[in-house]
Amino acid sequence: MLLSKKISVLIGFFCLCTISIFSQSTKTTFSGTILDESNQPIPGATLMILHAVDSVLAQFGSTDPQGAFTLKNVPKGDYLLNITFLGLEPVYQPITSGASEAVNLGNILMTTQSKVLSEVEVKADIIPIEVKKDTITYNTDAFHTQPNANVEDLLKKLPGIEVGADGTIKAQGEDVQKVYVDGKEFFGTDPKMATKNLPARAIKKIKVYDKQSDMAEFTGVDDGTREKTIDLQLKEEFKKGLFGKAQAGYGSDGRYNAAATINKFNKTSQLSFLGQLNNINEQGFSFSDMMSFSGGMRNMGGGGGNRTTEFRMSGDLPINNGTSTGQVNTGAAGINWNWHKTKNFNFRSSYFFNGVNKSVVEDVFRQNLSDMPFNTDENSDESTDNKSHRLTLNSDIKFDSTQEISLTGRASFGNATGLSESFLQNYLQGGAVQSESQTTEDNTNDNISLSASTTYMKRLGQNGRNASVNLSYSDSDQDNETSLQALTELFTTGSTEALDQLQFSYSDNTQWETQLSYTEPLKKKRFLEFNYLYSQSKSRYDRDVLDIINETAVENPSLSNQYQSIFSYHRPGATFRYSGQIHNLNIGLQYQISDLTGQLDQEVNEINNKYNHFIPRIIWRYDVGNGKNLRVSYTTRVYAPSITQLSPVIDNSDPLRLYIGNPNLNAEYNHQVGANFHSFTQFSSTSFFASLNGSITENKIITSRNTDEQFREVSTPINIDSEKRLSVNTSFGRPFKPLHSRVNLNGNLSFTKTQNVINTDLLDVNRWSRSAGISFSNLNSEVLEYNLGTTWTFTDNYYKADDGLNQNTLLQTYFIDATLTVWKKWRLQGSYNYNLYSSAAFGSDQALPLMKLSLSRYVLPGDKGQIVFSIFDALDENRGLSRSADINYIEEIRSNSIGRYAMLSFIYSINGKNQEPPGAMRIIERR
Repeated sequence: MLLSKKISVLIGFFCLCTISIFSQSTKTTFSGTILDESNQPIPGATLMILHAVDSVLAQFGSTDPQGAFTLKNVPKGDYLLNITFLGLEPVYQPITSGASEAVNLGNILMTTQSKVLSEVEVKADIIPIEVKKDTITYNTDAFHTQPNANVEDLLKKLPGIEVGADGTIKAQGEDVQKVYVDGKEFFGTDPKMATKNLPARAIKKIKVYDKQSDMAEFTGVDDGTREKTIDLQLKEEFKKGLFGKAQAGYGSDGRYNAAATINKFNKTSQLSFLGQLNNINEQGFSFSDMMSFSGGMRNMGGGGGNRTTEFRMSGDLPINNGTSTGQVNTGAAGINWNWHKTKNFNFRSSYFFNGVNKSVVEDVFRQNLSDMPFNTDENSDESTDNKSHRLTLNSDIKFDSTQEISLTGRASFGNATGLSESFLQNYLQGGAVQSESQTTEDNTNDNISLSASTTYMKRLGQNGRNASVNLSYSDSDQDNETSLQALTELFTTGSTEALDQLQFSYSDNTQWETQLSYTEPLKKKRFLEFNYLYSQSKSRYDRDVLDIINETAVENPSLSNQYQSIFSYHRPGATFRYSGQIHNLNIGLQYQISDLTGQLDQEVNEINNKYNHFIPRIIWRYDVGNGKNLRVSYTTRVYAPSITQLSPVIDNSDPLRLYIGNPNLNAEYNHQVGANFHSFTQFSSTSFFASLNGSITENKIITSRNTDEQFREVSTPINIDSEKRLSVNTSFGRPFKPLHSRVNLNGNLSFTKTQNVINTDLLDVNRWSRSAGISFSNLNSEVLEYNLGTTWTFTDNYYKADDGLNQNTLLQTYFIDATLTVWKKWRLQGSYNYNLYSSAAFGSDQALPLMKLSLSRYVLPGDKGQIVFSIFDALDENRGLSRSADINYIEEIRSNSIGRYAMLSFIYSINGKNQEPPGAMRIIERR
């Protein structure tokens, strides 16, 4: 009953929002044509509708190639129409909206600028957004940010851009892959390094576009490859002297936080330093280079790494915002240096160090699916210490206008130590304990990885005729040592098993590739490419297990083994390309001849599998109009089994959950089709994105889990005939005038038709995931900023053979963030997030509310300093809670986490020569 009421309220809320959006007061659409003195149309002229009272920007747009314009749905009132074009006198014309639905202003004449007058451009005259084909450029002066805001805070205010709680960025519904600064890399390819560490006040414009491949940019022949990219363009004054931010804070319970970012940019070089030290679970970077941070001990082992992936714990609270589970101490530092001396040579480098110490206490309750359902309760106490170093070196060299070479090198190395103690019990629902184990694991790990690639591109005279060669090499090694003690009791048989072992594992993965391509121009805008790719991946996994008997180490041959595999393939092919202004088409066909070989050193039998596949590829891109495009694609790919999936070595690090590989696995063959449409309307600042994606994977690899009569689980990967997936994603956003805010709606639906093993029976299962959300935000106000909304996510598993195995969960999220600026110098900030987990399998719902509050005041000349008093988890409710539904179980995880604490901090803005202070209003004067 309570759930149905909540659903009714939400539906009513959606309906009310929809009615409010589309039922507004009388509006007028203005149209006309802009001509020059020769009565020729002027394409690309800028139009702005300003409120007559205060000249605040109400709407903006530009003329099409015929000089025509349409400004839709202007609210009732008196306005001033401002028209500008380079070299022509600006036009100011009073207009009134509300008398009729449409007004044609006819032909408007612009004359040549006869003299240059002194002009002052105030903030209201700034064009907030410019749209040219698939590129959207945001003028940051039109979007208000707090003085010490970073780029991530700025991105949250931009229409069409979404920033997740973990810092991930979506633009027009697609994941942003790269973030550049003035067109150059910043600390490698991690987008968060720039968005979390650069100040918003240093950015002049933000350009969002679909980046072509390096090869396409060099040759001018579009290969259909795109990466959603953001380019942060700096203000000129921030290319002189130093700029950045430093902060330090100390709070109750010994909490501390210190961070600094210092930058020195000019026309030829970029130099940046960043550092961080805290014990409040905050990170200013992502964890792509930190081994085993969130997975704990099980990720650190060789064979266990694959097992942990299968036993994933989804739905956890996001990292990076202080709410991650456990107690985390962080130390990090890095330096980035880019040098662009000439257009023909550049050098880009970065070094980064991560140091993370984490302590986690968890209680995991799991309801397992089987013909005899049983529960698992596991308590664990883990502490890990991880250190990693990453070095990146890149360079582009242009020998002349016809040839270029790109060089890339990366190196990373690190080590990790960890200690884990766990106690696990299996018992029948409502019955007695059937088995239990107590395990202690002491683990050390050393890892190193190297990679290098070079690409040579050459134009061969005629436009469109070119050739390229690419060579790449990578090598990664992991050396792991584990001391394992375990005591397992099987109450159904009365037996007891004790383990005291030393486990040594070593893995080495090496890959090298070479790719050749030649492109021949055909007719106008049409090209034919011939290509060839050879790839070889060699993996080796050694595992030695020693039993400690009477303090003597004795080899255990049943758990020790050495295994290696080589996956190689040849892939010749050809691609037809059409590169038009509106349409872009790529149709390719390749034939992949693959070999997978494996050798068990202690066995006679070898693995020798051959796979032959056609690899078709079709990509069609249609630029529907300015800011609108449609992309349709069909791709195929072959996925070989991993070394841990193939290796028939038992992983017994959890005595009641064993994992063993399968050397008879076949390679997966995946077909994927997708359609993506996104639109951004400059006139109304309306964004819309929709995508439809489907896939069929032949020989899909799944994990078979079998439970014996002692409730010991044995997992192994197997192939099923196929798995089918379908997903639909939509998002819509536009201004919501009644509340002077912006409304965003999003919906997602995914369906997976697959199979699952329940006690040796292969059963069909359908997995559904549905989510919907709505939010309102007013993020461009100097007094009150807010963002509030809700998201509901349903996850369901349906078994055709036995509906008693079905699973259903619901996660409701409600949130509000607000900032109130009082008396210019004072700022009050608050956020409240409420997560409600519902599942019939767990009975009662679980709620997790989290509130943060802060009060700050700007000090020092130019507001360079800021004193902040903040309270984290003001309600003292943070307790690391998550629920998730996997294909074999439903699980609830409770973890230790940081509770309520207060902190006093000081933030200092570093401004270089001729740079404006953080809180200054920017006025541009032209003469």
